[in-house]
Amino acid sequence: MPTWKFWLAWLVLVLYLALFSLVLLREWYVVGYVADPAILATYPFGSEGPAAGARNYANAEIYARTAALNGLASTTLLLMALVAGWCRSRRLLGTCLVFAASAVVWGIASAA
Repeated sequence: MPTWKFWLAWLVLVLYLALFSLVLLREWYVVGYVADPAILATYPFGSEGPAAGARNYANAEIYARTAALNGLASTTLLLMALVAGWCRSRRLLGTCLVFAASAVVWGIASAA
């Protein structure tokens, strides 16, 4: 029987992944699918702004592709976390936590 620590970790992970998936897939939709020039002009792509020189921010296409892939990966992890809660599997929840933590580290490292 899972303890309150299991459910707390599960809740935090699910909320984090849901928010992360929502934000990333929204970014893909706005930048990649809608691609309104007025909106794209507000994004600092290329060698300007705080993301100067970052590969993910080289242009709108790369940014949208990266956001879509990261959003899909977060959604996959979210589904895995939901299954872990449904099955009450500590092992699967631990795996999701490790993958989510490594995705955060990878995202921070690739943005720099």
